[in-house]
Amino acid sequence: MSRSPRLLALATALVLPCIARAVIVYGGDGTQNTTAPANGAPWNRVGVVNGASGVYLGSYAGKDWVLTADHVGFGSFTLGGVAYSAINGSALQLTNANGTGTDLLLYQINSSLDWSLLPITGSPPELGTSVTMIGNGRNRAVSPTTGYVDLGKEIPTWLGTTPVAEATEVESFAWASGNTMRWGTNTVAGEILAVYGTGATQRTTDCAYTVFDAFSGEAQGASGDSGGGVFSQAAGGAWSVSGIMVYIGTYAGQPGGTAVTGNRTYYADLSAYRGQILTAIPEPATVALWSGLGALGLAVWWRRRR
Repeated sequence: MSRSPRLLALATALVLPCIARAVIVYGGDGTQNTTAPANGAPWNRVGVVNGASGVYLGSYAGKDWVLTADHVGFGSFTLGGVAYSAINGSALQLTNANGTGTDLLLYQINSSLDWSLLPITGSPPELGTSVTMIGNGRNRAVSPTTGYVDLGKEIPTWLGTTPVAEATEVESFAWASGNTMRWGTNTVAGEILAVYGTGATQRTTDCAYTVFDAFSGEAQGASGDSGGGVFSQAAGGAWSVSGIMVYIGTYAGQPGGTAVTGNRTYYADLSAYRGQILTAIPEPATVALWSGLGALGLAVWWRRRR
């Protein structure tokens, strides 16, 4: 399915916050991708927080750090079937340069893992960059249903499963019961400043996003996927965490509990918050382990990747 410029331009209307539990993967019977991917993406770094997901960043000076979505919240972190309690008073909601809160939460856990710090991507991803998305949770129905959407409306709209003249045909996967850690791949389609909530609870987050196309292995966030990791691989083969999944984007009127081709997954672009994370985990000797030298700052609407 083509990526409609109109659809992309209306991302703010389509942003829906979800406490995420898994990625939906296109193709197959929906049960695939539940063991570590052959591409070497850091599968063993993603665990479960409050029924959703989180990423274990690593350890420094006896302190172990987890990064998740702020709306997932502070809580015990389960990795590889072992639960590690959260350390009270350690939670830090990351902020933007103007002091507004983001949908990112960093905190410490009680653990003896003592793993090295996971590199954080230091510059915004280029359009078309391949990413691997890992999250824990909802499964999907074996086969999709054919549906139709109107991309000509101001807000792209779900029309149902009955054929409509000049409508765009899409495939809709129903979410199924049960949670499973799963991975899938996709490519960076753009960037947006995502704003959710009002008043004191408003969160503003510099995000990149992917689009769910009908390609085997492509991933789309489901209700559940928040806090899951988005990972990218450098030319030399090293992996880094480039994002934390926070929202999904759906069509107006789209049935709940579905993933439809053309939907989006929004993830917090960690290159914009890397400096703040490094400040919270102060280790000058290991700065070289955190890839890139990207500048901090907020995205603007439809900032083009350079």
